[in-house]
Amino acid sequence: MTGLSITDGQDPKRHNYVGLQKAFGDSGILNFSVGRKSSSSVASWWNARVSANQCTFNDRPGGLNFAFNVDLVVKLTGGNLGSRVATVRLDDVYIAQGSAGSSNNWWFGGRHCVHIGGGRVRIEGLDVDTNLKVHLTVKRGGTGNPVNHFEFSDYSVVSTHDWMKHVDSATTLNRIVMPGSHDAGMGETRHCAPAVLTPGFSRTQHHTVRGQLNHGARYFDLRVDYDKGRLVSYHRAGTNSPNGCSGQYMDSIFSDVDSFLAANPSETVILKFSQIRTYQRDSNVTKRLLDEHIERFSRRYEDASVRNLAHVLLGDARGKAIMVFDYDEHLSLAKGRYRYRDGTSGGQLAVYDKYSNTSNLAAMRDDQLKKWREFGGLGKNHLFLLSWTLTPHFLSASVEGLAKLANAALPELDRYAKEYRSKPNIVYIDFVDSSVTSSIIALNFNGT
Repeated sequence: MTGLSITDGQDPKRHNYVGLQKAFGDSGILNFSVGRKSSSSVASWWNARVSANQCTFNDRPGGLNFAFNVDLVVKLTGGNLGSRVATVRLDDVYIAQGSAGSSNNWWFGGRHCVHIGGGRVRIEGLDVDTNLKVHLTVKRGGTGNPVNHFEFSDYSVVSTHDWMKHVDSATTLNRIVMPGSHDAGMGETRHCAPAVLTPGFSRTQHHTVRGQLNHGARYFDLRVDYDKGRLVSYHRAGTNSPNGCSGQYMDSIFSDVDSFLAANPSETVILKFSQIRTYQRDSNVTKRLLDEHIERFSRRYEDASVRNLAHVLLGDARGKAIMVFDYDEHLSLAKGRYRYRDGTSGGQLAVYDKYSNTSNLAAMRDDQLKKWREFGGLGKNHLFLLSWTLTPHFLSASVEGLAKLANAALPELDRYAKEYRSKPNIVYIDFVDSSVTSSIIALNFNGT
């Protein structure tokens, strides 16, 4: 306890004082020895320290029984954390008791809080285990909104846009766990066929590449087409099929990566180019035009002596985009065009990437966990990609609907990492968002 205000005469034995430390145990019940008489002086003390938009009521009390300024440490599990138990420190928090009719109620707020409606605040704290700043939602009340409850939920990492700055520069890329974006250019859709049904089965992201970078993604799957006079990302039934959609334009994607790295020089990005779509039955046209775009992009990682990008130091790649290609044309180590290979060896970057091709969550999970146990683990000569995506089939849900199922299961990765004593290098997901990537990013810092 770092400060307090109590109505006169309600704590004659001074049970509460600055410096008091209390442990409440697993029950989560807060017990204080103090009387309950309302006064305007306590409310004035609160109002001088907590504004209306910094508390769960979004209001200023006229009377309170008592108010405490505390540094609070809570242990949380479930929700975005899965089975992981996170210890989160919330500094400079204010809690108080007032009244509502014939019953008492509790106020929660502080300078790190922002009211977000529904009797809730969003608060910034520190995950003690990972040393990352995190956000939590604190609700006044739980199920049925009882007035004497605080409910904590929605754990997420605050700085997903620059999380790599917390990783030691001497760390090699094969010892980092990064969120990966599946069909990364499909945060936009255009030129769809058939126009009515296709977007729900072609759109795989909510955000542009810049938005996904801000939300923590660092590995991007980019499939390129030459469509109506411009290079564009795409997601269609195949490299020759018209069914599907075009996505974000490639010049926009390069601009997104360039501006992001300029603003966040601590980060590095891997761009994988594959499934180049044919133009007038000649994919070489598309590859040549793509190479011309890349030549104008100045933030390429370039090292003519590199043999295996998995062993590159993060410090050497900060502020750069590592570009790998799943084809042989236009490669140049000196100019930062590196060969990508599926599997465990070959090229300058080998990535074990085998998706499950199912819309069934249990089948995908079992298949990917089996591959993790066999091919995963940090520090290898290849990167292991955990393809945590579901593939829509006839009569299945849309990509977004399936992604909600898959992404809801992501927090359990921490449990698997502990059980297997290993981690994946890349976790491939649809609909990248900080609420989803937080559990992936945390694998770098939780010591498992």
